[in-house]
Amino acid sequence: MKICSREMPLCHWLKVAAENGIKERTFRHRVQVGWDPRQAATEPPRNGGPKPRENSLTQRALRAGLTPSVVYERVRKGWSEERALSTPVHGSGKSRAQLARERGIPPDTFHARLKRGWPMEKALRTPVMSPSAAGQRAGGARAAQRRRQAEEKRQRLQASNTTASPNRTPGGSHE
Repeated sequence: MKICSREMPLCHWLKVAAENGIKERTFRHRVQVGWDPRQAATEPPRNGGPKPRENSLTQRALRAGLTPSVVYERVRKGWSEERALSTPVHGSGKSRAQLARERGIPPDTFHARLKRGWPMEKALRTPVMSPSAAGQRAGGARAAQRRRQAEEKRQRLQASNTTASPNRTPGGSHE
């Protein structure tokens, strides 16, 4: 007498699945999508998930040296597949972070420079200042600003003293 897998309770097949190294979640998902419980409990899982088909957009992107997500995003934006696959990322097929790292620029610094409106080539060519150099530069700018403000204040005071009433002395005391 042959026992059909449908005649055995799922708890039996769940134990068989565990003995075969198949996780409970995988087994239950397989049964839920229509697999026979015996097959769900005995067929080894594919490690790493489904493999892309040979001529899929993912495979073609990888062969072109591009990240599949970049290609899919381009197609989603209306690019033809051919254009999405043939256009390099930022002119080199590398991410902005990779370009920055290759030139010794931290990716966060590179991104901040671009946000400030720097041209990409300048953002990649300009070396990063050491923290002490950056502090000196910032301190120098602040000192220059304070000197300008002090000079402007001195000039305003001087101008107000020359237009003061004649009975006032330059020292500001009254006669």
